[in-house]
Amino acid sequence: MQIEKELLSKLKNFNNMLKTGFPSEDIEKIEKDIFHDGEQHFLAGDFDSYCSLIRGSLGYVLSNRKIPRYQRELLNKDFFAMYPHYSYLKQSLQMYPEFERDLIVHENTRELLLEVIKLYKKSIFG
Repeated sequence: MQIEKELLSKLKNFNNMLKTGFPSEDIEKIEKDIFHDGEQHFLAGDFDSYCSLIRGSLGYVLSNRKIPRYQRELLNKDFFAMYPHYSYLKQSLQMYPEFERDLIVHENTRELLLEVIKLYKKSIFG
């Protein structure tokens, strides 16, 4: 799979940005600020799973390997589509800048990965 140089450069740049730490403090703050119902919530685990999907998929592309089908299908959903029970966070993201930044970087990476998938499909089937 040959990726355009510009797209590959962007992906490598995002790969470097994804190496920052996990927004644990913001997630703890979200849980404290928003979850008052005594129910157990799994925002940290869900966000980690989402980020792992994107970082893992990026790893496949950067090592010039095909992303497995089930991963490609999951990449079609953004965080809030994959975990709709967190949709209420959209309105308050600016209050949690590290979480917001991490989410944006992962979303931008996911969108670039979708471009790669589309290019790959065109090169095979086009």
